Amino acid sequence: MPRKIGQKDLFPIIDFAQPLVQIQELLHQSLQQYGFLMLRNSPIDTFKLRASFELSEAFFACSLDEKSKYLYKSYDQKRYSNVGYFPFQSEKAVGGRFPDLKEFFHIGPSDFSSQESQRDYAVNVWPQFDPQFQLVFQSLFSQFAQTGNQICNILAGQFGIDSSKMSQLIQDGGHVLRIIHYPPVERSSQGQRAAQHTGIQLLGLQPVPQQPGLEYLTPAQEWVELDYEAFHDCILINIGDMFEYITGGKIKASPHRVTNRNLHLDRYATVFFYHANHSQSLQGFHHPIREELTAGQWLHKRLKDLSLMQ
Repeated sequence: MPRKIGQKDLFPIIDFAQPLVQIQELLHQSLQQYGFLMLRNSPIDTFKLRASFELSEAFFACSLDEKSKYLYKSYDQKRYSNVGYFPFQSEKAVGGRFPDLKEFFHIGPSDFSSQESQRDYAVNVWPQFDPQFQLVFQSLFSQFAQTGNQICNILAGQFGIDSSKMSQLIQDGGHVLRIIHYPPVERSSQGQRAAQHTGIQLLGLQPVPQQPGLEYLTPAQEWVELDYEAFHDCILINIGDMFEYITGGKIKASPHRVTNRNLHLDRYATVFFYHANHSQSLQGFHHPIREELTAGQWLHKRLKDLSLMQ
């Protein structure tokens, strides 16, 4: 069993109301000790989050025929998108033996600074069972993106990344908002709800989950889990593979998993994958310079590794 982190552990929570120097100190401490971040008083609206949880459960309660109307394979995903519905066991962690025991739905960006950026992304597909679905999730998408922008800029300053280069990298980022359902399954089922993995993007953001199962592997190689009661008003931020890459390993990606506890119960989650602008080069962020590679090329390779793209 993982060690549960509660209020008495005095986790170094980042609060945007604090001075920047204090934020940077807490950020450094959190990455050194835990390998992930927690944020309080973010731009993310807690009322919108609650509404999104209800809408997410309602969507996954629809029949498979209804959900399959939005099947991701049925839509032109353009160059960089993967929007729509992904059925049970669509995804397998890199190096995993079995597909994860989950289904999920993806929402992509819809607000761009130029037509050139927009043409590479699919138009979002919106479930029609409730008119609030699109309104709530588009609003949340913007709030998560704003939060990611702030954290990226702080990390850039902390780790010596040129601010203008970081701004170019994250403008019109190809972010994805994923809502997830882990349905009840038999204990004998092969695989995990989410096998151990690191995110492929720059950052992953999600509310601290109420249901157990999400665990992080710290730099000391200890599995930990957060006590919901102590941190219910916080946003979890894990570092993704791309951030580790552009810093030459100065920032390490955050290994995490969702274990098979309470398999007889439904489990839900909302995760925002904060991506770079896929047309931007990843070269020149650190030394020695590696191969010439755009963020989009990086993404395509990793999506193939995850069995989400042919």
